[in-house]
This record gives sequence, C-alpha cells and structure tokens, in this order.
Amino acid sequence: MKEKSRLIMEAALALFAEGGYHATSIQEIVDKCGMAKGSFYNYFKSKDELLLFIFTHFYESIQSELSSVEGDDSLGERAKFAKQLSVQINRMLENTAFIKMLMKEHMHHITEELDQFLLIIQKGNFLWLQKKMESLYPQLREEYIPDCAIMMDGLFKSYMSLSLMEGKAEFDSGRLPEFLLNRLDSIVEGLMDEQGPLLKDIAFPNAADTEGILTLLREAVNEAIESVISSGGVHSPSKKKELETLQAIKSELEKTSPNSIILESLLLMAEKINVKNSSLLILRKRLKKYLY
Repeated sequence: MKEKSRLIMEAALALFAEGGYHATSIQEIVDKCGMAKGSFYNYFKSKDELLLFIFTHFYESIQSELSSVEGDDSLGERAKFAKQLSVQINRMLENTAFIKMLMKEHMHHITEELDQFLLIIQKGNFLWLQKKMESLYPQLREEYIPDCAIMMDGLFKSYMSLSLMEGKAEFDSGRLPEFLLNRLDSIVEGLMDEQGPLLKDIAFPNAADTEGILTLLREAVNEAIESVISSGGVHSPSKKKELETLQAIKSELEKTSPNSIILESLLLMAEKINVKNSSLLILRKRLKKYLY
C-alpha cells in the first residue's frame, strides 16, 4: 500500500470512529493528514471509494492471516479452526471503535460496489465455514453441512456483538474459540439423530472444468495487461491504477487455488476501468463466468 493511501485511510478511520462516516467530510480527513484537498483525489475519487478501500484492506489483511494459519501443517484441523477464529476475534477487538460506528450507521446502499462487496464477504464466509465443517466432521452427512455452518456463524457473531456493546459483556474472548468448538461438537452429535436438514435447495458453485477456465483467464489477464501498456500513458494515475488492478488479478490467478472472494472484489475494481479494447472485455466476461 502506498504511504499516502495508508495515511488517508488511518486518518479516515480515526474520524469515522469518532464522528461517524456520514458526518465526516473529505476536508476533515485531509486536514488531519496535513495535505491539500486536491491531493486526496490523486488516490480516491470520493469518500465512498475510500470506504470501499478500507473494507477491502481489512478483508484482505484478515484473509492473508487465515491463509497463513491454513498452511501451517503443524496444526490439526481443529487447532487451525480455533486459531483462525482467534485471528478474527483479535482483529475485531483491535478495531472496536470503527466496528461500533458501522453497527450504528446505515452502511447499506452507499454505493452499489460496496453493497456487492459486502455480499461477497457474506457468501465467502458461509462457503468457508461449510468447508471447515466438512473437514472437522467427516462423519456428518453432507446435507447437514449448511445447517451446521449457519449455527456456527450465528454463535460466533452473537458473542462478538455482545463483546462490542457499550456495557461490555463479561466473558473471556480468549476462551471463545474452544468454547464454540465444544458447542459445535454437541450440535453435530445432535444432528446425527435428526430426521433431515432444515436448510434445503442450497446452490453450490459449479467447479466443472475449473483448470480449463483458469487457463483461459490467465491468458486473458496477460493480454489485458499488454493492451494497457501498449496504449501508452502508463505513468498517469488512472493507468497506474488499471495496471495495479490487473496485476493483482494475475497474481491471484497464478495460485494453485485462487481465492474466489478476492477475485470477486478485484472484479468490482476491474469493472470501473474505462474499456477501450476487447481484451479487457474478454477478461471481465471470463471472470464472471468463472465466479458465477
């Protein structure tokens, strides 16, 4: 992240937490940064775009930590999940003031991009929890996985909401991961005797011919990058942002198992690019086909 972008983000976070998102002006943000108002627009088109940037930054930061834990072969599945819950708890507690502000203010419908991004996060979290339930409880029948994931999600969010309330619910957040896992064990045991799942007709992503689609995507992003470079003016702020977005997509696609949630957020950014050539259109079309 560029130093100026970080400075603006940190100033905005402090002001949003103190006075609220809607009540904070761009002028107040730049005053806190000690820069001219015009400089703000070299990095963000609007306060709304800055807010999306903040959400994306936090999400990608947490995802990076979760992926690091997932790659730790010294941990078993249960220990990994407990540690991943701890990561999320710690990040939420570190940003209590900002999260409280989000809970108090109406944050939906600020922009279509933010609405879509929040939906992407919800969808990604649910799919992640389902995978976790599958790996933790291989004895649990597949049709019960969505119910199990929903109950785990509800328990976690309810306890964290209590911890963020003004009155401060008295419980040890450090115990929460293991406490929830123990409750989950009881839930799974109870589901073994159920007559059938409560949640039905859940649509799951189609993974057919994933590698073939990925190959086409990698070709498309390389062509799009070459097209932007060959069009000239790559040192202008808009062109640099386009290249950064495309290179981030390329970096994610080069992984053995690209993170679909990160790709969805990058797709939102790619759709802002002013399309003047076919390669960018092809990339967007193929990304949507892969993700949806």
